[in-house]
Amino acid sequence: MIPPVFPFLPRYMATLLTLRDISHSYSGPPLLDRVSLTVSDNERISLIGRNGEGKSTLLRIIAGLVQADEGERQVTLGTGISYLPQEVPTDLAGSIYEIVATGLEDIAELLVAYHAATQAVMQDPSEQNLDHMAKAQHELESAGGWRFEQQVETTLSKLSLNPDERFESLSGGRKRRVLLARELVREPQLLLLDEPTNDLDVNTLRALEEALENFGGCAVVISHDRWFLDRVATHILAFEGDSRVVFLQGNWSEYDADRKRRLGAEADRPHRIK
Repeated sequence: MIPPVFPFLPRYMATLLTLRDISHSYSGPPLLDRVSLTVSDNERISLIGRNGEGKSTLLRIIAGLVQADEGERQVTLGTGISYLPQEVPTDLAGSIYEIVATGLEDIAELLVAYHAATQAVMQDPSEQNLDHMAKAQHELESAGGWRFEQQVETTLSKLSLNPDERFESLSGGRKRRVLLARELVREPQLLLLDEPTNDLDVNTLRALEEALENFGGCAVVISHDRWFLDRVATHILAFEGDSRVVFLQGNWSEYDADRKRRLGAEADRPHRIK
């Protein structure tokens, strides 16, 4: 992933991605109708609304995984994007360290080999194991991999993950924590999370909140968890029905107060999807 360079803008105001007049449908009325959005550094934007209103589709358009029927998507040169979908893959197996290290594709194999070698020495400091560790260390050094090794270790520590635990033995919530760690080690500038709070226990939810609060780029998150949104969101993009989308600076409670001021009694009435 290419690190971003913004020589002309301070980091806090750097625009990472812009959507202009995005429209999209699936063999029917528009799911998204002329949606525009500017995503900047140091923002945590939450997409909220009822299921089926286009939140996941918009997130996939932001990620570049879906081509909108109409409109423009512009990404600032050098912006790295990581996308974490709702679904936990069923075919992933290995240690937590192995899974997280795959976020660093080019050097993952060397990282995993070095970690395995150090673990072998800890269990049995034989001459053969020491030789294997020295070889793995040399290969990692030659590839300039020490920074990435620290990156993986720091991320695992911050999310309270045991690197040697087996991924396939974890609960759904802890698997999500591992997959989040895999995306964070990539050090993206734009992190996209689709329903990351699903199936999370309290400790994992707190770890997710802290990770987002300390994240240096921009996060765009779909969630129905209002308490979570009050804690982490700096902006709300609300899908209010009838293809209407409202953008507001603030958390969920601030958006809810604004919605009630705008809509009055209509705010609590069920709405339809076009």
